[in-house]
Amino acid sequence: MTPTRSATLHLLRTIGIALIVIILLSYIVWRSLDYIRGPRITIFEPAQHISLATSTVMVHGQAERINTITFNGSPLSIDETGKFNHIAIVFPGLNIFTIVAKDVFGREIRSELRIVGTMESPL
Repeated sequence: MTPTRSATLHLLRTIGIALIVIILLSYIVWRSLDYIRGPRITIFEPAQHISLATSTVMVHGQAERINTITFNGSPLSIDETGKFNHIAIVFPGLNIFTIVAKDVFGREIRSELRIVGTMESPL
């Protein structure tokens, strides 16, 4: 039995609509992946557990998909690409710096940077 012209058109229309729906759903999922992943913090330098003989250190990093970011509880400025620079004071012994970022949905990520200060404190 050969399909009629109207049955063929109906089949093509159904396939076309299904393809459009699949493409639309795929696009929505692809664009939503950043929101699904949540915030992210990357610290470029200094390295974790580094020993420093200076009283200050420049912390370089990048934050992605964030709404707010703090460095040890103080607000941190970022540029339009999410990069940040912050000068931190290094005391003798173990120093723990905490960077906290939140996204628009309230999800939070924490990143701790541990640095050992080896500079002798003046007496």
